[in-house]
Amino acid sequence: MNFHYKKSFKLKSEIGNNKFSFDKRELYKEICISSLIESSEIHIKESTTVAFVEMDNDKEVGFKGIEPFIVKTHKNKKIYVFDNHNHAFFFIYKEIFENKIPLGLDMIHIDQHKDTRKPDVDFSEVKNWQTDIRDFLYEINYLSKEDIDYEVTLLDAAFYYTNAVLNVGNFIKPLQKESLIENLFIVDSTYSLDNIENQAESSNGYILDIDLDFFSEDMEYIDRKRKIEVINNLAKKASLITICTSPFFIDFQKANEALMELNLCVED
Repeated sequence: MNFHYKKSFKLKSEIGNNKFSFDKRELYKEICISSLIESSEIHIKESTTVAFVEMDNDKEVGFKGIEPFIVKTHKNKKIYVFDNHNHAFFFIYKEIFENKIPLGLDMIHIDQHKDTRKPDVDFSEVKNWQTDIRDFLYEINYLSKEDIDYEVTLLDAAFYYTNAVLNVGNFIKPLQKESLIENLFIVDSTYSLDNIENQAESSNGYILDIDLDFFSEDMEYIDRKRKIEVINNLAKKASLITICTSPFFIDFQKANEALMELNLCVED
């Protein structure tokens, strides 16, 4: 497994997903990001640590993520599963950077939310933050004092940007601004679900990005069997699949049940 996500780490300062209501929180002042492992199966486990914190009626609520994150390879296609959606930025960037998938694929984004808010800082600017990136890698114990001459890479910058700048709702705009993806198709309703297969047919290739909160109670007005059918069909021709469990928006058990219903490794 590569250097990034090689082991779990904590965000202790007001950065990334840890920014939400940071000044109001006392019980949970840090969140944990899990390590990534290669897996032959798509099976997830709820973590014992908190991955997301927000205030609910002036009360702190901590939400557990999954541990570990997993990546399964099926006939040269990667399937990544993780908790908070911003991690999709790094995994997509990495697959393109390492020439595993081509630059400028379309993205099919299946989600209760659009996730298209603009981040505070563009990735093009963060690429030049060599000192900040190096300090971050030291802070999370990815570097030690023996690594004084370590040279920051573009993947390091993407890793920092994903975890220290982005959050669950703003990872798509940077993908577009960096021309990492071409057309964006958002599926967040019955209408868009019914039309996406025809749109996918005209695509020259796409990333399938799934937020399991599409199966939350708020989205139960969309037929569940239809959701499963469409996602399974789209998975057949996807070049890359990224899946988040969104602990803030859907209970782990419900997310896991939906994931288990999906059959993402079927060929045409």
